[in-house]
Amino acid sequence: SSGINAEYGQISKFRFPNTEERVISVSGEQAGSLQVIKFVQEKIRSDKIPPHVKSFNADQNNARKTACKLLVSDKTIGKLIGKGGENVNRLKDSYKVKITMMKQDEAVNGLSERMVTVQSEDKQAVDDCIEEMVQQVFEDERAIMEYNVNYEAYGGAPMFSRKDDGGSDRRGGGGYEARRGGVGGDAGRGGG
Repeated sequence: SSGINAEYGQISKFRFPNTEERVISVSGEQAGSLQVIKFVQEKIRSDKIPPHVKSFNADQNNARKTACKLLVSDKTIGKLIGKGGENVNRLKDSYKVKITMMKQDEAVNGLSERMVTVQSEDKQAVDDCIEEMVQQVFEDERAIMEYNVNYEAYGGAPMFSRKDDGGSDRRGGGGYEARRGGVGGDAGRGGG
């Protein structure tokens, strides 16, 4: 036994509200959660458009391979930002990445989680920055999140509508949800 405890949640049948992002919930220890994130990120980065797909946005598909997205507790956003933006600016400068955080007025009413996106052409910089952010989330005792969230109840769209004939690519981007005790991804969730 490796001592790693990470539970893979089911991929949500609904997208995170107001986005094209699927959510994978993961719960467990920090090291195991990071392994899950790296595994999913590698799958996203090496993803090829299936031959049967007739229409897709190449720019969007390529851009999603340069980003990692975390869902974090509303209560944890402040820690990631830091006083006067000190922490987020340090992360941007240290790793040479672009970091965007869902603003309070963009948050989904009733959900206590927000999306954080880390992006760079340098995949190692993204991975290293995400690792530090996940560590900060794990250290924040306020970071606990719900593990199984019904995003449909908050306006999340189904992954594939009945009108979807499979001829388009609607896989969404890549991200994880970070919670104390865990992290998750495609827009991933962690918790524990």
